[in-house]
Amino acid sequence: MQTNIIKHLGSLALVTGALAYSVPAFAQQENVIIVIDSSGSMATAAPGGDPKWDIALDQAEAFVSLPHADREYELWTFSGAAWTRHYSFADGAGLSVSQRQADVLGFINSLSGPFSTTPLAGTLCDAVDSLIAHEATVFPPPAKRIVLVTDGLENATNPSHACHGSPSATPYDETNPNRGGLTVNSWEWHVLNKAITGDPNSTSNPPPGFELLVDVSALFDYIPTASLGQSADPVLVEYGPMGMTYSAPLSLEAVAFFQGLAESTGGTYTQIDPATPPPTPGDVNEDGCTDYDDYVQIVTYYGQPVSNPASDQADLTRDGFVDYYDYLVVIQHWGAGPNC
Repeated sequence: MQTNIIKHLGSLALVTGALAYSVPAFAQQENVIIVIDSSGSMATAAPGGDPKWDIALDQAEAFVSLPHADREYELWTFSGAAWTRHYSFADGAGLSVSQRQADVLGFINSLSGPFSTTPLAGTLCDAVDSLIAHEATVFPPPAKRIVLVTDGLENATNPSHACHGSPSATPYDETNPNRGGLTVNSWEWHVLNKAITGDPNSTSNPPPGFELLVDVSALFDYIPTASLGQSADPVLVEYGPMGMTYSAPLSLEAVAFFQGLAESTGGTYTQIDPATPPPTPGDVNEDGCTDYDDYVQIVTYYGQPVSNPASDQADLTRDGFVDYYDYLVVIQHWGAGPNC
């Protein structure tokens, strides 16, 4: 039955303007660094759930598996005092997109971890530098993207690093035009400046031609509120198995910063916790099932650049357009999801 439905949708696509059989001319080359938190806290899991490390690897694999016309990859992890590059742009040079995808997926499956501390600030800023340096003279310039999967905040960047700093004394406020009101010289302030301008100390507008997107998946670590103790400050409450209440140590300030980092750069923010299963590929309307309703959303915005929240959701491959590759995601994952 599923095969017949997919064949029908393929025929319908052909009738509605060769939707599934023409690659758009506006597909843009993209350089991506996937950055995975491999610090010790990633080993923890919600009761009855998977370790955050496993979820992080799944998130990375889901991104790499997205179809794209011309996407290059680097794969980094960070823990201890520094980051490690497991796959470089040079490793994928001369390979097809599918070959690069296969290579990176192989490296993701072989990663070891988690352990030690979290040098988040330095890692993100170094990733910006690496993206700026790669194919700097190519025209038109490739899109630049960081895909970050993490459960925590900075605690280990070398004090000599340009993005080192104390935590901001004020939380990120999206209504504050001055870098969200973050404390000047805090590590959050440095990272946000770096992502927007390429300079950790610059609060100016992005320089001409500079555009870097940061996608953030924030993984929550839940513990029973009964075990928090009197001095604990529960910051986010969800209801877990058997109606038990769990609280996430990842603070609301951290959530606000990660959301601000993603939104300020035109990226995406995804929250993953025990009450919110990881997104289902192709599930445009986020109802827990990739089906005909999602296909209709692709048809509605097909051929259009992202211009509003609805078309943004339909841009499943995150390349700025609703196109053939988004259609492929829906078809490849037809019938997937917990609510199908």
